[in-house]
Parts: sequence; C-alpha cells; structure tokens
Amino acid sequence: MSAANPVRQLFSTQGLEVGQVQRLLKSVHELGVPVTAFATEFCFNVESSAPLSPEDMTKVKWCLAEGGHVISAETRLSATGHDFIIEVGPRMNFTTAWSTNCVSVLRAAEVESVSRLERSRRLLVSSAAPLSKEEKATLVDALHDRMTEMVYPTPIASFESGVVPKPVQWIPVLKDGRAALEQINKELGLGFDDWDYEYYLNLFVNDLKRDPSDCELFDLAQSNSEHSRHWFFGGKMVIDGQEQEESLFKIVKETLSKNPNANKNSVIAFHDNSSSIVGAKVPMLLPTYYTGQAGEPGKPCAYTQADVDMDLLLTCETHNMPTGICPFNGAETGTGGRLRDVQATGIGGSYVAGTIGYCVGALNLPHDKKPYEDPSWSYPSTMASPARILIEGSNGCSDYGNKFGEPLILGFCRSFGLRTAGGERREWIKPILFTGGFGQMDSKHRKKLDPEVGMKVVKIGGPAYRIGMGGGSASSRADGDSRSDLDFNAVQRGDAEMEQKMNRVIRACCELGERNPFIQLHDQGCGGNCNVLKEVLDPIGGQIDIREIVLGDPTMSVVEIWGAEYQESNCCLVREESLPLLRQIAERERSAVTAVGTITGDGTCTVLDKRDGSVPVQLPLDKVLGKLPPKTFRSNRADLVPAADPPGIAAALFGRSDATLLPVTLDLVLSNVTVGSKRFLTNKVDRSVTGLIARQQCVGPLMTPLADCAVIAHSMLTPDGVPVRGGVTAIGEQPIKGLLSGPANARMSVGEALTNIVWAKCTALGDIKCSGNWMWASKLPGEGALMYDTALALREVMHTLGVCIDGGKDSLSMFARTDTKELVKAPGELTISLYCSCPDVTMTVTPDLKRPASKAGQGSGFTPPPRAGGEAEAVLLLVQIAGPKLARTGGSVAAACFGRLGDTPADCEPQVAEALKKAFNVTQDLIGRRLISAGHDRSDGGLAAAVLEMAFAGNCGVILDVSGAEVAGQTTLEALFHEELGLVLEVAASQADAVAAAYTAKGVSCVRIGAPCAADKVTIIGKSGQVELEDKMTALRDRWESSSFALEMMQANPACVEQERDSMAVRSTPPIHASIPSPQPQWSLTAGAPKVGIVREEGSNGDREMAAAFRLAGFECWDVTMTDLARGDRPRAVPRARVRRRLLLRRHARLRQGLGGHVHLPAHGRRAAGRLLQADGHLLPRRMQRLPAAAPAAVGAIRARGRARGGRPAAGAQRVRQVRVEVHQPARGEVEQHVVRGHGGQHPRRLVRARRGEVRVPGPRAPGACGEGGARPAPLRGRPGQGNQGLPLLPQRLARGHRRNDYEGRQAPGPHASPGAFGAQVAAALDAERVEPRGAAGRALAAALRQRQAVLQLNRGADRGRPRGCPLPSRAPTALGQAIQRARADRLESGGPCVFRAFGFECTSLAVSTTRGEPD
Repeated sequence: MSAANPVRQLFSTQGLEVGQVQRLLKSVHELGVPVTAFATEFCFNVESSAPLSPEDMTKVKWCLAEGGHVISAETRLSATGHDFIIEVGPRMNFTTAWSTNCVSVLRAAEVESVSRLERSRRLLVSSAAPLSKEEKATLVDALHDRMTEMVYPTPIASFESGVVPKPVQWIPVLKDGRAALEQINKELGLGFDDWDYEYYLNLFVNDLKRDPSDCELFDLAQSNSEHSRHWFFGGKMVIDGQEQEESLFKIVKETLSKNPNANKNSVIAFHDNSSSIVGAKVPMLLPTYYTGQAGEPGKPCAYTQADVDMDLLLTCETHNMPTGICPFNGAETGTGGRLRDVQATGIGGSYVAGTIGYCVGALNLPHDKKPYEDPSWSYPSTMASPARILIEGSNGCSDYGNKFGEPLILGFCRSFGLRTAGGERREWIKPILFTGGFGQMDSKHRKKLDPEVGMKVVKIGGPAYRIGMGGGSASSRADGDSRSDLDFNAVQRGDAEMEQKMNRVIRACCELGERNPFIQLHDQGCGGNCNVLKEVLDPIGGQIDIREIVLGDPTMSVVEIWGAEYQESNCCLVREESLPLLRQIAERERSAVTAVGTITGDGTCTVLDKRDGSVPVQLPLDKVLGKLPPKTFRSNRADLVPAADPPGIAAALFGRSDATLLPVTLDLVLSNVTVGSKRFLTNKVDRSVTGLIARQQCVGPLMTPLADCAVIAHSMLTPDGVPVRGGVTAIGEQPIKGLLSGPANARMSVGEALTNIVWAKCTALGDIKCSGNWMWASKLPGEGALMYDTALALREVMHTLGVCIDGGKDSLSMFARTDTKELVKAPGELTISLYCSCPDVTMTVTPDLKRPASKAGQGSGFTPPPRAGGEAEAVLLLVQIAGPKLARTGGSVAAACFGRLGDTPADCEPQVAEALKKAFNVTQDLIGRRLISAGHDRSDGGLAAAVLEMAFAGNCGVILDVSGAEVAGQTTLEALFHEELGLVLEVAASQADAVAAAYTAKGVSCVRIGAPCAADKVTIIGKSGQVELEDKMTALRDRWESSSFALEMMQANPACVEQERDSMAVRSTPPIHASIPSPQPQWSLTAGAPKVGIVREEGSNGDREMAAAFRLAGFECWDVTMTDLARGDRPRAVPRARVRRRLLLRRHARLRQGLGGHVHLPAHGRRAAGRLLQADGHLLPRRMQRLPAAAPAAVGAIRARGRARGGRPAAGAQRVRQVRVEVHQPARGEVEQHVVRGHGGQHPRRLVRARRGEVRVPGPRAPGACGEGGARPAPLRGRPGQGNQGLPLLPQRLARGHRRNDYEGRQAPGPHASPGAFGAQVAAALDAERVEPRGAAGRALAAALRQRQAVLQLNRGADRGRPRGCPLPSRAPTALGQAIQRARADRLESGGPCVFRAFGFECTSLAVSTTRGEPD
C-alpha cells in the first residue's frame, strides 16, 4: 500500500443491528452523555492500485452485499442542527482480518487491483441539546476501541500511515555499560531485572566483545522473559531465609516421575507444545494417499478408511494481560495461540475441541446490583472493566472458535472482589482468560526429529504485522505500572480463517502418514519470529533472511519484523526436496509458505538483511537458549497478610436459624455468576462441529449448561459391536479457598476435577493425567512461599490418588495497580485440567434429573408410592467423601455472598483423598453397570446448588431432606452451603440400597437425601425436621438464570433476551412421542457406490464430518476445494458419463456465502463447476454444520430436473413451505409414552391452531406442573448460526439420541436427540395408525409422510437403534411437495418445517404447539 493507491468509499444502507444500537445508547447514558438517538451505516473504504472496471465494481459490491446490504456510492446520513456524524474504523497501519478475507474473495474472483478493503462505522448522533466538549470526548471513547481503531475526521483518501521504518540501532554497552541497557529497557519496555542486566552485559562485553543491536536485546527480552522461560518455577527458592532443596519444577514433575500409583501411559510430558497420552487404535476417515492407494496431496482426492493409533493431546494456557487491555482481541488471539499449540505438537496434531475459563473482578452491573459488590472501588483506566472483559473476552473466544471450526465444550467462570479481614483487596482486576485444547495425534508423529545441515526453515500462515510487540515482557509486568502505549502494542489481532487455512496445510501433511514432510513443527507465539525461528535452529544453528518473511505492512522495521507476535503463523523444518510438495498443498489451501532460512551448523542464530547487507542478529544459541544460570527468589511466610475472618464469625453466620435467612442465602448463592447459569456463554459458541463431540456442557430437555465433564470420540467410523473409544476432560479450581490455605487450594482443585471427570467412564484412575496452570502474584511479599507450600501439597495429594501433571503454564504477575495507586492482588489460581482415555463414550452420566416422581407422591416426604405397573420411583443419594462430620464453610460462595471469607476451608487431606479414591472407583463401576441415571458434584454453592441445578436441568421439582444426623452440618445453612467434596446421585429406588452399600462397603458415607418430583416445586427439609423452604422450581431457576440474563442483555438484543427470560417459567419437555426408525450404516462400500464431492472453501469447516456421514450412507466421498474448481481440476474418478454426481455445497464461511459465487470464478473454473452440476444433479443451498442422522439416504436420493445456478435449487426442485403440526393430548393409555428429552435445540414456538388441513399427532400432556391451566409454551428465541445444540455427532451411534433406560430395561430416547432424530420421531408419529388427518390437505400431507416413513424401518435388534442406510424413493419429495401445495391452497397458517429439513428438504424454521388435556 502506498500514497499512490487511492481509497474510494462505498456505503451500506444497513448499519448496526437494532440491539447493538440499544445497548450503545444504554452504555452512553450510563456514562452521562445525553444522546437521544443513533442512526448508523457502514462505510467500505476500498483501496485499489488501478481504477476498477464496471465488472470489477460489480464484483466488489457483490462481495460486500452480505446479509442483504444494499451498496451505494452515496451516504444516507446527513447532519442538521447540532447533530453530528462520527466515523470510526481501523487504524491506518492495521489491516484487519475482515479486510484480508475480503481481498482474498476478490482475488479468487479475479479482482486483482483491490489491495485493502476496510469497513468503518458512521454514526449520526442526535441529542436534545448540543453536547459539550467533554461529553463528545466521552462519547468518542465509548464508540471505539482505541487499541485497534481511530476516529476518521474526514473520509480517508489513503491508507498511508506516514510511518517510516526505523533503522537498526546499536546500543553502546562497550562505552556506557549498564546505563545503555537501562535506557533501551525504558524505551522498549523490555522488563529487564538485575539478573538480565548482569548476564547480558557480560555476554556482549566479555564474551562477544561488541555492542548489541536493538533487535538482539528485544529478542532476548522476549525469549528469556518470565512468560517464556518460567524462571520462577526453575529458580532457586529461598523461603524464610533458607534455600530449598527442590525447585518448583522438580516438585511438579515428580507428580509424574515418582508417583507410586500412576500408570505409564504418558507419551509427551513437560516438553513440546502439548501433553499426550496413549489413546486407541481406531478406524479413521482419511485421504487415500494416507495408505498409498491413490491420490496426490494438493489435488482432489477420495476418502478411505484406515486403522490408526491415535494419542490424546491436551494443552492449556492463559492470555491474561492482552484480555485485560483489549478483551476481544486478547481473548481471540489466546484461542488462536492455543490452537497452534495443538497443531505443533510432535510433527502435527489435530484439534477436536476447546475448553475455556474466565476469572474477573466484581461485575458491578448497573441493572443487577449485588450487596457484596462495592461500586466505589477504583480500577486502572488502562484496563477494561470486569464486566466488559467478561462480555467482550468471551465474545473473542467464541468468535474465533466459531470461525475456525472448533467447538467449546467445557469451562468455568468466576467473579470475585473482596476486602479481607486483613485489609487487603483481592480481586481479578487483571483477569484470567484460560483456554484449553483437547485433540489427538497419529502416534507416528509424536517426536520432533533433529535438524541437519542443509534443511530449510519454512514459515506457514499469515503475513507479518506491527502487532503484539513485546507481549512476553508485557505479560510479566504488573498491570497499571507500565506505559499504556506499550501495553497496547503488546496485544495482537486474530484471523481465524487464516489459521484454518494453515491448519489444513498441516493436516494434509500429517495425513501423508510416514511421508509427512515435517522434520520439526513449532508454533509462533510469544516473541514472534525471534523465538520460534531460534527454536527451529537450536542447537546446531542456521541463517535467516529477514526479507523473505512475508509482510502485511511494508513500513515495519527490522526489529518489528523480528519481534512482532503476529498471529496465524507456524514454523517448520523440512528437507529441500520436500518444498515442492509443501508448496503444492499450500497453494490448494491458499496459505502462504515461504522458505526463510537454512540450517548451517555454525551454532548461531544469524539474521541477514539483504537490503543493506547488515547482520542485525548474530547470537550464539548455547548462550541464549542453553542451560542458563537460574535466578534466585526470596520470600517469607510472615509477609503474608492473613485473610481469614476472626474465629467465630463463620460459626455465627452459618449457625443462624432465622426462617428468612435460608431464602435470602439461597437467592444470593444462585444469582452469583460463579454458581449461576452460564447460558450467556454457551449461547454464542458452537458446541458440535468436528463431528466428534459426545458430551458437551448443555444437558437435559432444555439444554441447560451444567455438564461436569466433556467427552470426545476418536473417530466417526466405529463399527457396530465395537465400543466408541475417545477421551474425557474435566476442570477443577478452588482459588477462593486458597485465600485461607494454599495447600487446601491445591488439594481441593484436584478433588473437584476428579469429582467432575468421574461422570464419564475412564480406563483407570491411574491413567488420568492433567495440565496444571498457575496464575499467581508470586513475586509479591509472602506469595512465593505460599505458592511453594501449595506445590508441596499438590504433589502429596497426587501421589495418593495416582493422578499426575504432565504439562502446564504459568502467569505469575497477577496483580494490578488502580488509578488510586492501590495494589490489588488476584487470588492465587491453580487450574487442574484432567484428561483420560475413555473406553466407551456412551458411558456418561449427566446432572439432569430424569425420573420425577408421580403426582401421587408429592408433598409427603421422599418415599412416594410406586407407579402404575409396579415401577419404583427414583431417589437421591449423597456420597459424602469428606465424611458425615466435616462441614467447613470457609472460602465458600455463601460466605462470599455475605462479604466474608470465613476461617477454615473445605479440604482434601490425606484421609479425605483416600476416601475420594475409593468413591471414584465405586462410581466408575456403577456407571459401567448403568445404575446411575443422573449425577452431579458438590462444589461451589454446596449441596443446595448441586441438587437444585439437577432439578433445573431436568425441568422438574425436587424434595431435599438434610434433617438426618448422618448428613454433615450442625445447622441447615451449614448442611446446604458447605463445599466439602461430595457426589449427588439419582438412582432407581429399587437399586438405592445396593448402590449405597457399594460405597459403605469401601468406608465411604452414602445417605438418602430426597427425590425428584414432577411438580413445579422445591421442598427443603432442614435440620429441624420441618419444611424450611418451599418454592416453585421455576422461580428458583429464574434466580439461577438471572446473572446470565443480566450479562446477556449486554451482548444481545435486549428485546430478544427479555422474551427468552420471560419464557423460562413455562418451558417444558417437547411433547413428541414416537418410536425412532434408524437406518443402518454401510460399513463397507460396494463396487458401484455413488460418488459425492464434499466441496469446501477457505474459511469453511465441518466438511470432514459431512464426508463421514455420506460415507456411512454408502457414498464414496471426495474432497474438493473451490481452488480445484477455479483452476479446472475435476476428480478423475468421477466419470461424467457413467456416474450421477451429487454435489453437497459447503457454504463459504465469510462474507457472501455459497457456490453462488461461482459466477465470479475464472472461465475454466466455471466450466469445472458446471461439469459437477449436471442436469441430473442437485445443489443444496443451505449450510449444514453436520448431517442429521436421517438425512444421508434422503440427500443421496433427491433429484431434480434443470440446472442449479447461483447457489439455488434447480428449477424443478420442490420447495417445502410452512406446515402446521399440532400435538394433541390423547386419552390415557392411548399411546406408549416415550418422552423425548432432547430435541436438537429446536424450541417450540407459540402458534394458533390451523384453520384447515390440520394434522393431529397423538402425544401426552407436557410433563411437569410448570405451567398452570394448560397454558401453551411461550415463544422462545432461536439463535441463528450458533451451531447444533443436540450434541452427539457420531452418525452411526451418538446422533440417535438413545440411552439405556435403567428403570424399565428398555430403550428410550435420551437427552441428546439430534435434529435428525427429532424429525424421525415426528415422521414415526405420523404413521397411519396414529394420524388423524383433517381435510384434504391434511390427508395429502399424511399420505406423503407415511410414504417417507415406509422407507425408514424400525429396528429393535442388537444394533439398538443405530441408523440404517435406506434409500428414499425419488417420488417422495414430489409427493410431499404436492401435499404442501394442497395445504397452501387450503390456507394452512404458516408454521415451520424444520422436521423436513432433517430429511434433506429446503426448510426454514420449526414451530410446534401443544394442546394439553385436563389435569389428572
């Protein structure tokens, strides 16, 4: 880009969404700015190196017309009176990911002259009176992110920033000594301490005998920062004046190396980018070139099946400082960096899913005030507020994962700010953004190989930008102490699509198997090129040509090119003869691959600048990456300020028996964001993409975010009769208890993690490994000693349990200074992320209660009479791991809600750890025998929160009785809110004694505490033996959801949020009752199997699971990219004359989506696309994140006449229009009642009854007494684009939504029914014997659906309801279309035919209403 390249403006008639404008108005009003209205529009600033032709301008407008935008050369905003226009957009020297993707789309459409295209926001500001200068300044600050954006006073004419690259500086240490280092340290914010000054002065003055360059010093500051080197963990510890024999590293590593109870399944530990354990040998869907059968990397290729030994990977890290400074960008690049850690494990790993965690300060929400939050406290102006961090940070993580194609399936969230009894303020002003990656890796690729002279150093991924300067050193400083300009420079920007392109290059190389060209693979993270390139050269050395690095900003200086932490870039080492293959793969994926250096064997890292022939960097690797002298750290335990309350305060607080205290305490605990619903987080993340997610965080009929663990499968192709192997992960952390006792923090974090992971079947307790991540203010007085004691306790409890740490990260500057200069420490956080191999991913237990008692038993204790037919009721059991005597409340959420910490926290001392070990093994055995229908751990919020959450998720009432002496706690408050380790189980009453006996036989306390019930009622019987609380379950659930909805109001359309919130009380299990016909997968292909091309574009995802679904439906699948079509490549194995081609489109995941863009392909590309879209083919225009269970056969059989153009169906294709389906209450006993507890996230909406053509589907009354008088469900808000919510995605097994029913010994739909299963249930319910059609249209519709039902045969055999590939007669769509036309002619009111989308038809939305009969 240069001054010669002009910029012209295009305007969109649409601007910010209504909800965004409402939230913006609300935020500026809270700041005291009296704005009355905003009118908005987008301005597109198009930079081109040459005038755009009319054809090119048409393509540009097409590219920008996403979402119905109308593009014009004229603005529609005009200011009059004292109104004014503000325009904000990206900084001149900051090319956004949005621009990069726009330019990529235009280049693919042969618009070469556009070099940059940025979008700015124009706002017409109206007010009743002119705004003052100060009000305008406040308004401008609220309207943009000053790190990445700027105000445009006038329309920009050029993106020229005026920046001139700075030349390399040489620092005169030979002349000025330490003073020269101190000066450059101040200018660049290098973070040097006394050790650094001494070591580097000696290195250059005595060893190298020359002055260093600023590049070299910047390099050393990043490569040897605390963030990169972990000096504190590896250093000498002097505690209370005595040097300790062991470093923290040694202590933590001995949890693995000297653990007497651990199994030897670790593959990678304490090195590389991730940890790894042995997984399983499983059948994988891979390109044919993996086995050497056929195909060529970089070309269209068929998929085949091969058995591969897969290892499980786990990596966890934090991105705290960047998220505090710029929440969205900091959080999204944290996700991107962690994804690159997975990619660069060994010589290539594969992501599957992510985990997430947020710890922020007191939220102080203006519309949700809490009595324990103090709004008068000061915060640093250089950092975002806790509420903004939580909202925008989670937006960044969600946005990156959604664009990249990684689901987030597990997490935690904490908000805390409190002044302790000792006067210290403890709060996460500097937040924690914790991100974990759970993946897998071909065991062939475990080890990086040694470099050899002549090998090439290659960069893969995106270009360099002037971003992320000094991130390593900045993250090691206290926030509030440093210069804000340096902090802003240290934050990066993310481009998820760019990373996905790079990921596909790595995946293609890994899928070459033994021929993988990578010798080494490293991720670029902290320190940028200066770190990652030295890692590749180490230990034998090499030479780098800095001008070979691809730049996105030509004004970057050498030090910026060398040190910037720009994202979406990895570095690999390959043999020279492998370069053509690597480039061929990268060209197909549109990812840059550049050879930037060569291994020389001289032992140095030498950087050449061929522009002037200089050598800005020449460092001996053994002096800068070798075993450097350790640093020494001193800490005294006496320097810690005690945080505990005086003795007796906690006893007095929890010893009260006032009748009003229990409801108040329960209200405060449930509405605390730590305990409350996390729906505001799960609503905006994809939780299913990759096709390997067996268990994510949402459970029960209403998809309540509550799961304790997450489970993934290795493969989508596990055949019948073979358990689906996979992995399970869970998280534990207890930082608030750590304010009272560091050792308790460690022990309880491990204990909580184990009580979470226990709900999925593990191979063995000794097989469980974990990542240990430390977030601490370790260098402040006394904190180092506390951290050391915590590590010792961690090693002890892990040796007892047989659990090991095999990796982790640290962030040891967790403190900040406010604008009033108060130093605020964050609570010390130790996050334990467990992972283990799972022998059968279907053996999981979720928290949602599944067997509410009948009405006959309500209100009279928890032993209701048996159901009709002799079936017993369910009961709740409490497994008290800490025993019946311990009920310590220190550090509990309940105490914090009253502004106190208490004195003694719950703990997992050796005797408790032994009981935990026994309880874990007993629970695992019971899960294997399928005797537990629901389970949850007792943790934050205590027993009250655990039991009520189970009821909330199960959408039913519950009776909780803690009156027994065997239930720990002297008072009702103690019993309900202490947080000792425990498990709550729901089991059949007939099995309760046997289950309890299994625990007591091992010396673990297990007692009955209540039962679920069908009524909308919660009854709590306290220590008095009387009912101490009785309330509606829905009312308590509203309180539990309140914090989530308060945050949701800040990130979504407030009107939609209110609608969803108001509907919570009347939500019910979808009343669809039917048997589920399941087609059988085809495990082996026939000789004449039809071929299908899975077409993908850069930025798209989900293609591999779609290929697996088609493969199981009997298709031979081919991987085809838009690059293949654009350059005229066509799968040779798909002969045009012999095979009917079916093309399933993967929609473009950016901007204008769909193959509709093929009209802008080059001529030969249009011809290639045309050959695939023959007259007998059919193009599906809708994006499908995955293929529903019932869809493969239907999609394969849909045919239409005519040619599809522009991403639309062929002219002769039948479109499905809105159809009304009414579900009516039958007479008692009319049909077998199979309640479907999961429905793929499709919510019922309110509908009026159809006037004519009504179809009646028998079904029972909606369960529960949660709505009175037969009221219909209120309308619920759908969330377009958030991905499928019916979770299990394995086509052959998990998507069926079945789970063993342990009460009746027969199959019943489980809580995971997918949209496909939902559709199949409706189709089955419309069987001829059950349908009561009304009118001609109703009869026609019933006939069409019976025809569809006829080909989906019910199979109740040994396959247990797995899908069967049954072909759909081509006449079915036509018949259905005719029925729909008849229905339209009869003026059926519009509903939503999502049911039919599951069968492959083009549909819009789902609408099902319920008519209930009279109460029993």
